[in-house]
Amino acid sequence: TFATPFESGCRMMILYALAYTASQIDVREKIATWLKRENLWTHVSPNEKDFFDGRVTDEQKIIDYSWEGEGAYILAWALNIIKDTPTPTEQVSEEQLEMFTNAVPPLGTTLSAFLSCLSYRDTAEIYDENIFHELATAYFRDLLF
Repeated sequence: TFATPFESGCRMMILYALAYTASQIDVREKIATWLKRENLWTHVSPNEKDFFDGRVTDEQKIIDYSWEGEGAYILAWALNIIKDTPTPTEQVSEEQLEMFTNAVPPLGTTLSAFLSCLSYRDTAEIYDENIFHELATAYFRDLLF
C-alpha cells in the first residue's frame, strides 16, 4: 500500500527542503525551524535531522542531499502536481525544476491547506512508471558491470 497523499506530500516538501538547503547551507536553521513549525519534523529521518541541525559537514554527504530534489520531483508527479516525469537517462531539466517550484508552495510558507488537498494520479500509471524505472535501473546497472 502507498503512504497517504498527505504523508507523500510531507516527504516531497522535506526532500525539496534538503535539496535547496544543500546549496544554501546558511539557511539550515531557518529551514529546520520551518519544518518544525509545519509539523513535518516527525517525518524527517535522523540523518536528515543531523543535516538540518548542522551536524553534517562532509562535502560528499551535502552533495548527496542536493540530489534529493529528484525524489521530490517524482513525488510531485505521483501526486499529480506536475505532468511530466524525467527520463531515466537524464536529470531533471531546468524547465522541469521551474515547473516544480511554480507548482509547490515556497519553502517557509504554510503548508496545511496544500498538503490536505493532495491526491495520487491513477495507481496503474504510478506502477507503470515504477516498473519502467526499475527496468531502466537494472539495464544501466548491468551495463556498468
